[in-house]
Amino acid sequence: MTRPVEEKMMKSTIPRRKTAVIKVFSKTRQSDEYGACNASQNAVLLMETHAHLTIGLQSRERLLLLFTDSLIIAKTKSLYLKLKDRVSLSDIWLASCVHCITDRKLTSKNSFVIGWPTINYVISFSSSETKERWLQALQWHTCKARQRVLPNAILLYVLLICHPDDNSSATVAVAVDVSTSAENVVQYIMQQCKLLGEVLDYQLCVNYEKEQETYPLIGHELPFFILHHSLRSQQDHLLMPSEPVQETFSSAQRTVSSKTPHFTLKTRTQTPRVAP
Repeated sequence: MTRPVEEKMMKSTIPRRKTAVIKVFSKTRQSDEYGACNASQNAVLLMETHAHLTIGLQSRERLLLLFTDSLIIAKTKSLYLKLKDRVSLSDIWLASCVHCITDRKLTSKNSFVIGWPTINYVISFSSSETKERWLQALQWHTCKARQRVLPNAILLYVLLICHPDDNSSATVAVAVDVSTSAENVVQYIMQQCKLLGEVLDYQLCVNYEKEQETYPLIGHELPFFILHHSLRSQQDHLLMPSEPVQETFSSAQRTVSSKTPHFTLKTRTQTPRVAP
């Protein structure tokens, strides 16, 4: 299917409300926070529905609002909506590995995996038709959003603690772009460093300075946007007019900051998960 036909199909299947974005969140509680997290004034509301977000054994019903620049997730209250998350479309990743996220008996018939730095959920809809409509819309709009991101490729620095020489560690620079998955990064490092075993024997992890928790990546996540998401929140402090953007990405990964993600490749200590 050619790109123009593909775009025409998406535009015809997604309902568009040609109105300004309305403020749907209550001003009675934390009004400044809600105001700051609303979609931009130029955004258009494309779709909305209720769905269940599941992680582990916990499942919560949420209202999803898909805008042209972001996905807003809200909790429905009797008289107002409580904002839970606002995610830029470029940060969103999608997958089908439902069994990797939850032990609940959910299937891909009306569910799929949705995530962003650095969390994954299983999102379940009321019907398979609604699921397919939302999956296609998210795939199309997240792809379009990523095409506008510049730079669209960076060097990702990964610390190896699974090097063949057990008494040493090494840092490997991996070129990643907006579509490079965590599994792609593992495959590249295995080839470059001649690591033995299978891809499932290793796991790419993310941690932040001053945080004890490590976030293991399943394989479908996008490391580029994990770093990009962090740098956006620090942009005013990191991005100097005279400093090239690539230099900013590189120096940020070597900076001790509570908000800067650091990537590590480890050997799996538990039974490997089934590949997504």
